[in-house]
Amino acid sequence: SWQLAGKQAAQHLLYAAAGALLVGFPEVGALFCVICIAFVHDRQVVKKQYSTPPSGSEKLPEGLSVMGCQHGTVGPIVRGDFTRSTDNHGKPVYKKDFPVNGLDVMLYFWDDRDGASFSGWWFGPKVGGDQVWAYHPQKDSLVPPTTGWRVPYDGPVDTSLAIAFRQSPSAQHACHAGYGSHPSGQQWPVQQNGWRQTEDSRWHQEQQPVQAAAAAASAAAERQKAEQQRQMQLEAQSRQEEEERRKKIIEENRRIAEQEKQRRQEEQKQKLEEARRKLLEDQQRQEEELSRIKEIEERRRQEQRSALAIRRVIQKVRVASAENFDELKQ
Repeated sequence: SWQLAGKQAAQHLLYAAAGALLVGFPEVGALFCVICIAFVHDRQVVKKQYSTPPSGSEKLPEGLSVMGCQHGTVGPIVRGDFTRSTDNHGKPVYKKDFPVNGLDVMLYFWDDRDGASFSGWWFGPKVGGDQVWAYHPQKDSLVPPTTGWRVPYDGPVDTSLAIAFRQSPSAQHACHAGYGSHPSGQQWPVQQNGWRQTEDSRWHQEQQPVQAAAAAASAAAERQKAEQQRQMQLEAQSRQEEEERRKKIIEENRRIAEQEKQRRQEEQKQKLEEARRKLLEDQQRQEEELSRIKEIEERRRQEQRSALAIRRVIQKVRVASAENFDELKQ
């Protein structure tokens, strides 16, 4: 379960590191490697510190402490001290000592009466309520599992979330100065005064490599984001310059087209003027030609009248005699 999930998470981190190295991001790949190493170290510490809780005839713990949980919303809700308050479906219910945002934080077990997928251990504001924050499918344990919780309830396993149990003073005395025997032969820590503060301090110390790696990864992500923003700004500037060049080209083409249009209009106007001038010249030539023809006709008619008069005179001269000379003369 949680061991398999941890191995798969480590494999995914290694795959991400290899992928980052292959695509040309050595810094990001190195950071993923650091995170993977810190993650494996953290899992080994959690496995060593928090062993299987008591079961069978042993007295159930009166309280517990929840540590870790990397989820930004669920972590502040579930982290803290819990005290046993009641039972539900044959197993203990633990209630957080202080509410969060006005809501109680309950850790309880629900059996399979509503279906196998609803059976397991839950974090929620109400036993059996619709709102839940984390889930563990373990059904056989008499107390909440120490690791392997899914955060949120339908998300992946959060290997950083761990539960440590607290016993009452009488149980501590019965467990021989702080340790009880588990049926499998393992021993599990019993809380004493100040134990949680010591474990929290140890937890934070062990989380420092992970936090440092996460901070380095965050810095690398910020650098990559800044580089992407710079590239986006350069691309936007390039697009703006390209748009300005395109506008200038369009304006220049429009100006050239307008000049060409004016030139064609001028040429057309000149052609019309030339055609009108030629038409006027043709009309004038035609009028001159008609006038010349009329003049020639008139001159020819005048010549014909003159020739006819001359012929008439000649005819009279031919027929003239002394008797009719005076008559013809008239």
